[in-house]
Order: sequence, then C-alpha cells, then structure tokens
Amino acid sequence: MLWNARSIKNKLFYFQSLIYAKSPSIIAITETWLLPQILNNEIIPAGYQIFRRDRINGIGGGILLAISNSLPSHSYICSQTSEFLLVQIERNPPPLLCGYAYTPPQSPPSLYHDIFTSLSPLCNENSILLLGDFNQPDISWNTLSSSSPSGITLCNQLFDLNLSQVISESTCIHGSLLDLVITNIPDVIQNITIDKLTSPSDHYIIYFDINFTHSSSNVIQSVSKLNYSSADYQGMSDFFFTNLHSLSVFDSNSLWTLHQMYSFQETFIEKTLFILSCSQSTDYGIRIKTKN
Repeated sequence: MLWNARSIKNKLFYFQSLIYAKSPSIIAITETWLLPQILNNEIIPAGYQIFRRDRINGIGGGILLAISNSLPSHSYICSQTSEFLLVQIERNPPPLLCGYAYTPPQSPPSLYHDIFTSLSPLCNENSILLLGDFNQPDISWNTLSSSSPSGITLCNQLFDLNLSQVISESTCIHGSLLDLVITNIPDVIQNITIDKLTSPSDHYIIYFDINFTHSSSNVIQSVSKLNYSSADYQGMSDFFFTNLHSLSVFDSNSLWTLHQMYSFQETFIEKTLFILSCSQSTDYGIRIKTKN
C-alpha cells in the first residue's frame, strides 16, 4: 500500500481502519507530518516493524515504511540528508530491498542522483522495490523523457540501472503521476489498483501485490564458442596473402568446401568454454499482499 497522506495525524481513524480492513504486508506513507515524540504504536496497529524518517526542520514531509512481522526485515540505509530509507526483507536469494523516498517539489537533480547512487551497487544482486512520491509530473513514462533537469536525472538513473516504473495512471486529484513504484522485478508486481474514490488526501491510494511464487532463478550452463577475440589474425592474413592466387570467389571450382572452412577455423580460431547464466522457473512460496 502506497499513499501520500499529507498528515497522518488528522486522518488517523481513516488510516487505521484501512490497515485493519486491508491487512497490507507493506505500508508506505509519504508526508506523514510526524514528529519524533509521536510513538509508532500511536500510529500503526501491532504486527508491524516500523521504519521512519521524520522531517526535523520545517513543517510537513516525513516518510514511514511498515513491514508485516510475517516478513523478517531490518534497516539497511537511512539517509541523514534526504527523506530516503532502505529496508531489507529476508527471503530466498536474492533478498528484497524495499526503499522509500519523498522528494519535495522543485528538488534539485543532486537529490535524485544521491538516492540512486545508494542503490547502484545493490541492483545486480538484489530484488529492488523503490516506492515514493518523486514530484516529477512532466516525465513521459512511455518514452522515459522529461523537460526538467531533475526529471531528466531521474529518467537517466532508471535507464542506467535497468529499473522500471510500473504505475501508468495519475496518482493525485490534479491529474499528475507523482507516486511511483520503481523496480528491477516488474513481472512480479501484479494487480495494481489505484483507489481514486475514498482517499481523504489529494493523493490516491495505490495497492498492488508482489508475487514471488513463480519468480525466476539462475542455473549455470556451459557452451563452447569460437573465441574471435583471441584469433590468430596475423596467421589468417599470411594465409590469404600466400594463397591469394588460388582463391577466386568468381570461380566456382575454387570455392572452399565446408570441410576446408572448418579446417581453417580450427587452425586460426580457438574455441573457448563460456559459462552462461540462464533463467529457470522456481517456486519461492512467497506472496506479499497489499490488497485483499
């Protein structure tokens, strides 16, 4: 469940009723407007591990990520300079790193760069789920392009890290797509629903399932291929120069037979054993539900 609440405090009854009704495994809230003296158990019912990054200076902002106790989790990164945190959810390899961020309107490109710099070394060996309100309404997600410097930076970071953004509809009453679900496992993000009717905030509530039941794993296979990078090109050149008079492509009688071609390859191009990683369907038996 993903939601920009624009203050949980004045929507507390609605928010807690929602949790009891939906029992989401992951609760991600931006603009909590919480202060450090407000305790977790005043906000979230029992049964969740809660991670917060309150805004200390100024009014508004703040993020909260609550993970069901059925999913063992621990803090991985909590930024001291931005409203960004990263939580590791334990499961069969690779682990799921769930990040949450809020970037205020008019945020500089450097803020987006810093967030994704934190993710960059983690993307290849982990499943990544990054949620949040990124306040970039001018991005065209069909073409992954933008007219603003910060939007261009966000698009470039997603492209460089091979990440996908899977929300395609507006997420607030103004018609903009601001609240994003960014991931390197888009195939397991399913049943996306945007509640445009009941939210008391100017942002809609986003529900989705994360279904790892038939995720893929890697198996190792080997294959032998011609290694052109280590071929004896000088030997080939000498061969053709020496035998040029007898190699005429215009004379059908002098065309090489298949046997001669294979003999040429074996002489000048070695074969190398390559190790390949291939996808294979695996049942992880994990289903993270965010909507009943």
